[in-house]
Amino acid sequence: TNIGPNPTFGSGQLSIETHLLEGFHRNVVGKRIRVEFLQKLREEIRFATPHDLAAQIQNDIKTARKVFAERR
Repeated sequence: TNIGPNPTFGSGQLSIETHLLEGFHRNVVGKRIRVEFLQKLREEIRFATPHDLAAQIQNDIKTARKVFAERR
């Protein structure tokens, strides 16, 4: 989950975005969900390009999977 102003795209408005990892197969569109935070992965930063952001998100996914695995 990212909470912040999305500095890479310059919107400046606060937003909350939760990435659902591969393997999640439920339709939650229009439904209320609960998000629990286990560990902060990194600070929000501005990336030079959307490609750089996408690469970092892939690294974040790997880190998140490790965090989940350690908690099982």
